[in-house]
Amino acid sequence: MVKFQVVTKIPVKNSIKYLNGNKSILIPDGEDNLYKYVKDEEKVKIGTDLGYQEYEHTTPYRVSDNNKTIAYVTDEAALYAVFENKDKVKVASDVNRFIISSDGQYIYYTDSDDNLYLFVSVKEYPTRMPIFF
Repeated sequence: MVKFQVVTKIPVKNSIKYLNGNKSILIPDGEDNLYKYVKDEEKVKIGTDLGYQEYEHTTPYRVSDNNKTIAYVTDEAALYAVFENKDKVKVASDVNRFIISSDGQYIYYTDSDDNLYLFVSVKEYPTRMPIFF
C-alpha cells in the first residue's frame, strides 16, 4: 500500500467530485483553490478564489455529465468555464446561479437581477445571449 498527501486542508463544507468514473477527482483546498487530480500525475490548478459565500448549501463548481466541462464561480461572482483541452474562459460577471448541460456545451446562468442567460461554447452561436420568457 502507498499513501501520500494530495492537497491540504480540504474544507468540510465541500465534496470531492469524481471524474471519468474513479480515474480522477476534482477537489478544493483550504485556500479556495480548485484542483484536478489524476492518479499517478501531478495535480492541476483549475481555478482560484472559489465563491463559497453565495453557495452555502452546495459547491461553487460544477462538472458536465460527460466530464468535459468544469465551471466555477469566484468570490467576486465571476463565472469561469474550462472546456476539455482548452484554457479557462470568463463566461460572465455578477453571476448568481449556474448549471451546465450534460454535454458541457451550454451554461445557463442568472445575474443578480435574476435575468437568465445562455453561454454557448460552440462557435456557430453567439457567445452570450439573454433569454427572456
